[in-house]
Amino acid sequence: MRRTFTAEFKARVGLEAVRGEKTVQEIGTLYEVHPNRVSDWKIYRKHQRRAKSGGENHCAANPFSQPSASARIFFSRLTIIDLPK
Repeated sequence: MRRTFTAEFKARVGLEAVRGEKTVQEIGTLYEVHPNRVSDWKIYRKHQRRAKSGGENHCAANPFSQPSASARIFFSRLTIIDLPK
């Protein structure tokens, strides 16, 4: 069965990763999420913060500024598949 996460949960975990107080591995263990997902959410949060702060040429640096196939692929990967143990 696939686990799905709310946008709020992804934002909270991503923000915690951006803060850098804990490693991605520690955050993943804490929230029972694979570290790769934490890294994805961290990258997304960094891009959001850059866009909101009005950084120079943030649209060119932000691959999520325009809906594209690569963005859809990225968001589709934000779900974890629970494999039977």
